[in-house]
Amino acid sequence: MLAGLAPAINATLKMLTQDPLLRKVITYRHYTGQQEFNEELGYPEDGKQDYSIVAIPLRHDEKSIQLYGESKVQVGDLLYIIRMRDLTDAGLSQTDITQKDVILDGDEIRKIQDISWILTFAVSITVAG
Repeated sequence: MLAGLAPAINATLKMLTQDPLLRKVITYRHYTGQQEFNEELGYPEDGKQDYSIVAIPLRHDEKSIQLYGESKVQVGDLLYIIRMRDLTDAGLSQTDITQKDVILDGDEIRKIQDISWILTFAVSITVAG
């Protein structure tokens, strides 16, 4: 049944992420582990890789936080919906997305609070603020 709906769901997500009023290009900063010792800093520098990705920013409301139960998600927290296709096109896989990573939105660096997969179509990433 889901396979029959997949084309329509993917087409809708594509349409939403192409809408200039809804879409936003963010930077997903993926934590890759420790790199070599940084002589200038005097300590090992954390390895990070930045990916430019299209997302749909939204805010949690009373109804949406009910899905999270006892988590840290609160009304007003920002979340980003990202198509799985956009993640894979950028070079990321589902296993790459972790709470060690951060999202850069303009001048803001946002810590990831929750990651929720929307079947195989998209991911919802909730950040503080």
